[in-house]
Amino acid sequence: MKKLFSLFRTAYVCKNWMSALSVKFGLAKKHLIKFRNGYTFLVEPQTWSEFQSRVNLFWEFPLATVVNEEFIKVPVMGRELNFYFGKSGTHILKEVFKDEAYKPKDFDITNRTVVDIGCSYGDSLIYFAWLGAKEVYGFEPQPNLHALAEKNIAVNKVHSVHLIRAAVGGKHGSLFKDSTYYNTEVFEFNKDFTYTDKTEDIPLITLEDIVRDYRIERAFMKMDCEGYEYDILLNASDEVLSHFDYIVLEYHYGYKKLEKRLKAAGFKVWHSTPVKSEFELEGHDKGVGDLVAKRA
Repeated sequence: MKKLFSLFRTAYVCKNWMSALSVKFGLAKKHLIKFRNGYTFLVEPQTWSEFQSRVNLFWEFPLATVVNEEFIKVPVMGRELNFYFGKSGTHILKEVFKDEAYKPKDFDITNRTVVDIGCSYGDSLIYFAWLGAKEVYGFEPQPNLHALAEKNIAVNKVHSVHLIRAAVGGKHGSLFKDSTYYNTEVFEFNKDFTYTDKTEDIPLITLEDIVRDYRIERAFMKMDCEGYEYDILLNASDEVLSHFDYIVLEYHYGYKKLEKRLKAAGFKVWHSTPVKSEFELEGHDKGVGDLVAKRA
């Protein structure tokens, strides 16, 4: 079904979509594909994933403009989003700006402080600023993503956003860097939550540091930190958590431990049904999903 839907998307946004398939299945070495909005793309075996990224972009945002291979303009929320996405796909824009996954139905972000742990390309930072947040503090350790977030914040001229290059965990330390850290599109955290004593230039800070250093009160927190949500929240005190009125996060190893901790700290908790994934960690449940916590 997934492959069939992918084929339907390709046919919907491309005029000569069958030519693209001929490259995919090795019947041709390359073809110039004409999209129905006038955009063209030279498809070769080595550019197939980039082509699919364009298909997904125009499927979700037909009026998007590709300025160059790493920069697009997308009309969203009554504005024009200028967005650098590097070598990765643009699918993240759907989750943030079309699905509005981080917009609470029963909570107003206007004039609130927002803490965004795992802010990636800065797209969610811009989104929160456009929603009217008073201040937005974003934390992103991955060098490539942090650099792209800086560019996106600057080109969209949002002035209430503060980008901090740091990882957030359950205690102080520094994030260990290896060869995969700089070269992969998706940064993989140490899944056993170990810390290194080596001196690194990427600090590991705690939620308590954030609350204290940025004077966080009555805040909204978004977390998408690839499994570190357990380390952060399970080690945070009730007093620290009391500075947040609303928390929305993606969980990677089941919701039960997070739910128990947040309910004990005075939150009402809702969660989606866990979806099977490749994420596994000893001592944790399996399943990926979303969790929302609102102060009772």
